[in-house]
Amino acid sequence: MKILLATLFFSFSLFAESKTENLSANETVKKSERQAVVSLARLGMSEYSYNLSVIFCPLPPKGKEQKCFPQKNWKGSFSQNEFDKLFATDLNQLVSKRYDIIKFVGSRAFISTATGDLSANIHKTASFPFSKGSKENFQNKTLEYLNKSSLEKILSLSTDRRYSEMSDVEKMSFLRTKGKERGIPFEVAEKLVNSAYAFSLYYGKIEGSVKIVEEEFEVMGQTMTRFIVTFDIPADMTLFVNKFDGNKFSLYKKVETDRSNSIMGQFSPSMIKQAGEKPTNRNSKELLTSVFSDLFKENLIALNTKLKEDRNFKIVAPIENIDGFSLEIAMGCQEDIRIDHPFKVVRNENGDEVELGFFKVRKSGKNCKLMPEEDRENSVASVIKGSFEPYDLALEHPWTGVFATISAGTDLTKFSSNDIDLDGGEFKYTQIGLKADLGYVLNSSALSEVWLDIFGQFGIQEDMNNTQTLGASEITGAGVYGGGLEIAKRLNLFGGIYTDLGFGTGYRIYKYDYTPLNSINSHDLEIKYAYADPFAKFGYNFSPNIEMFGKVGYTIPFGVDHSLKYEGEEVVDSPYFENGIDADGNLNFSFGMAFHTSFASVFANIFSAPPSEVCEEMK
Repeated sequence: MKILLATLFFSFSLFAESKTENLSANETVKKSERQAVVSLARLGMSEYSYNLSVIFCPLPPKGKEQKCFPQKNWKGSFSQNEFDKLFATDLNQLVSKRYDIIKFVGSRAFISTATGDLSANIHKTASFPFSKGSKENFQNKTLEYLNKSSLEKILSLSTDRRYSEMSDVEKMSFLRTKGKERGIPFEVAEKLVNSAYAFSLYYGKIEGSVKIVEEEFEVMGQTMTRFIVTFDIPADMTLFVNKFDGNKFSLYKKVETDRSNSIMGQFSPSMIKQAGEKPTNRNSKELLTSVFSDLFKENLIALNTKLKEDRNFKIVAPIENIDGFSLEIAMGCQEDIRIDHPFKVVRNENGDEVELGFFKVRKSGKNCKLMPEEDRENSVASVIKGSFEPYDLALEHPWTGVFATISAGTDLTKFSSNDIDLDGGEFKYTQIGLKADLGYVLNSSALSEVWLDIFGQFGIQEDMNNTQTLGASEITGAGVYGGGLEIAKRLNLFGGIYTDLGFGTGYRIYKYDYTPLNSINSHDLEIKYAYADPFAKFGYNFSPNIEMFGKVGYTIPFGVDHSLKYEGEEVVDSPYFENGIDADGNLNFSFGMAFHTSFASVFANIFSAPPSEVCEEMK
């Protein structure tokens, strides 16, 4: 089956400074129409089969270190149809109802536009000649298909000098005649003559390894077993954008997810699965299907974000109705404008485009083309940074709403036993996380500027100085690690400055080298606790993609527990630990940076459908 998709791009003139020129440019924007971009929806593959090496790490004997052993390779294969179905499930993350869609199926053409759907008979075109192979071969076959089909002949009409000089009525008659000659009806030909680009997607070879780790966990006091399955396989997807120059298609640009060169790209929760029983080659395809289902969505979101770095694929609109820090743009859900969607603002000064700042959309206007024009709404936005005037030009900023964060901090929490200060516990840490604007990811106005941060911590703590209280000659810090999450509401103040007010929770484990009195044998002391952390952050937006912030919070520990082990065996009869260990809450401070990532990572699974689906439901 050959599926062709038609999409649009917006291309607008820059605005001059005078009011007259601005108004003229505004009319140009308003008259801008949806234009077709032909795209092959069939996924190009290097191979259909897979051969993955497997390592299994069973539960170790009590007190022993866990070891891993090689297992028999997992082998199997997928069909082209199976990959196409997985790929098509979330294709709307790249090609949404924001675009006109044309599907060629056998001898019929199916067209879906903003205002309706139609179908028409056409002559059956040749099958797409690619089955599997290299990326280069796939691209060559794509160009061969595009340039030898009747599509290319219709596209070439748009550059015919006679056609460009015709009136609208003459163009319609001309297209009907030429389209009929080539077996393509007028409705299809009319869309195709406006085409400029063709899309095709390719996924590489399925190879790599699998690691299966058996571990125990407790549920309501009962010990249970689970298997954590981690896939290490190439995950890059490539989008070929081919451009029609009036005579033929040729490569315009190649967009790659480039995961291998990105820390966040390599960290993908899509690659980690959990099973109640040990997975085998027999159910390997089922696990891989789940991996690819998540991974394709994550890749399509990343490709969509990277594609919008090209000016031809950005949405552009003039600013309207400025009132203080509030403004409007004549775009909305029909163009997939999300809540908290950032737009950069530029102005034409003496022929040069000057960047003025950026704003974020707070209300995505309902502006479906099926609605009467007088009922369509503008999107309402608030200024984050900069000063703007009516008719300054707003350019869609490529964004996922997801940031990688890194910070360094100090936590002043200390430990005590039987109300006696142990004079230790304060630690310095590095925190690495991934945070998302839930308003954008879920397209929810109720969650506008609500940020969820998932993080891990590691660091080193102070030694305990009051060691005799715990019956030791020396208690030396051997490291702290933990993780948690934070949720915060952001208040944007002025000039890019913001404050976050939020609440965090997490879990920490402190490790110490414990040497008992009158002994030289080192023991392993472990103290762990859960905690709550109300906090405030103050930050600065350098751009929609880079933030700097400082945080002050208060750690409130609870559920404090400890264990003392010697050579893996727990020491249970030490009188010094009869009263347990307490953690005394205190302040924590940190300073860090946040960097936008085109990979939605763990948040890809909750990424909402494109806003233009609302308009599709009105048909």
